[in-house]
Formats: sequence, structure tokens, C-alpha cells
Amino acid sequence: MSLFEHYSSDPISVMNDFRMSVNHPNYEDITLYVEGKTDIKLLRGLVNEEAIKLIPLKGKNNVIKVMKGLYSSYVGKVYAICDADFDHIP
Repeated sequence: MSLFEHYSSDPISVMNDFRMSVNHPNYEDITLYVEGKTDIKLLRGLVNEEAIKLIPLKGKNNVIKVMKGLYSSYVGKVYAICDADFDHIP
């Protein structure tokens, strides 16, 4: 497992990295967490990567865990996109 794969599959590491980044005096970006690398490929042409930092995580559950840990404290700085997968099928 590469360092990136470990990082992106561990929500606590992701949250700690975000907290360290956002507390830096020069931090001005918005962070957008997505489920994986294919989501990054889709969004690259749709978002301004100079203003929005795209971070792929390993799956929807990790995105949800990270957002539960960060969103209330960092409104306006952190967002996420998850697709519906097969959640709507009973």
C-alpha cells in the first residue's frame, strides 16, 4: 500500500492533515473531498483547482466520516461530493 492509499483510507489522518493545513496563515483554499480518483478526473474540468483543493478518499464511507469530523468546525472551507451509488435501490 502506498503512502497516498494509506492516507486516503484513514479518515483520522485526513482530518488531522486538513486541520494542520487550514490553520496555516496562508491557507485560503476550499477543500473538496470526493470518493476516489475517478471523481477527480471528472471534476478537474469543472472546478478551479487554484481555489479548490480536490482530495480523493477511498470510498463514500470515508468521505462521510471525514465530513462528520470537520464540517461543523470549518463551514465554508470544507465540502464533499458523493454519488448515490446503489443507495436508492431497496
